[in-house]
Amino acid sequence: MDVYWRKQKCISNYFKFALCVFYFPQIVQGPIARYHKLIAEFEKRHPFDYKRVCFGIQLMLYGYFKKMVIADRLVLFTTEVFENVGNYEGLIIVIALIFSTFQLYMDFSGCMDIVRGTSQIFGIELDRNFDHPFFSKSVAEFWRRWHITLGTWFKDYIYLPVATSRWEKRIFLCVKEKYGIHIANAFNIAIPLTVVWILTGVWHGTGWNYVVWGIYFGGIIISSALLTKSYQKLIRRTGLDIKSKGYHLYQIIRTFALFTIGRMFVAPKSLKATGKMIKQIFARFNPWIFWDGSLYTLGLDYKDFCVCILGLLLVWKISRLQEKGSVREMIANKNIVIRWCVYYGAIFAIIILGMYGTGYDAQSFVYVNF
Repeated sequence: MDVYWRKQKCISNYFKFALCVFYFPQIVQGPIARYHKLIAEFEKRHPFDYKRVCFGIQLMLYGYFKKMVIADRLVLFTTEVFENVGNYEGLIIVIALIFSTFQLYMDFSGCMDIVRGTSQIFGIELDRNFDHPFFSKSVAEFWRRWHITLGTWFKDYIYLPVATSRWEKRIFLCVKEKYGIHIANAFNIAIPLTVVWILTGVWHGTGWNYVVWGIYFGGIIISSALLTKSYQKLIRRTGLDIKSKGYHLYQIIRTFALFTIGRMFVAPKSLKATGKMIKQIFARFNPWIFWDGSLYTLGLDYKDFCVCILGLLLVWKISRLQEKGSVREMIANKNIVIRWCVYYGAIFAIIILGMYGTGYDAQSFVYVNF
């Protein structure tokens, strides 16, 4: 399509084309690479660089920690609840949904860290696929930070072609003539985004639950875009301080909650199971699960819960530091004793706390199935 649109020149070397298509780190889950960026990386000289190799290994270790220590632990709890949703109710299902959100992020972002770290060892820089999405203040911002390469792919190959198509322009002019510019602009926003989000749902899976999932997020983003001016008027009238830390925290929690609600459509595998899950959530309010020990009989014991919580807090702290600058540069600037303590700490955390070994069914990466 890039060649057809004359954005890129046709490749004359078959082996270069094959290298771009089959470059091994990104095949499984991405990041989705663009030819002009990837071929430029391949054509550079890649002399050995000790610091670059160290950075690549650090990123891989961080990815393995996310995947093996946190994600593969959380999946034991979520699998037990989602596959037997009729046996559980109330806060147990809510906790399973929250865990599934963290599991998905740790699994997918962990894979991206391993992929980018592996690639960096060879001197190939792949596009960043995550930018701390759970610090987002809106759903639209969240999806700009989550699976970034998929979002830009949909923007360039679906959204823009639809938004600039002749039939879209005809609809715009027709609606403008009959109902005015404001309604026409609303259609101009809604139609491309509707197409994108339905296709995003279908990209993740072929069941109706994935279509509803796409419509759910598309509906939130479209309504937010259309109601921006109304929100601004409401804020001015109420005198709400939207720059305060409290309001920002509210926005982050709201975005996380909306994403977690979206997990209800796809985590249980079908809309029928989703309906059953919603029913079970409101069947009983059971806060006693936090002190009667029943929470620790669903695949994770008390120690596993502690490992998960401490692991999530560690990732949160690292993410906060990454917002300020490169953590790997911070480590590189420390003396050799501190550096190697960090390296050995990461290695032994994976060896000691990682989920693997006899009798353990290793979990494949979640996004492989999409």
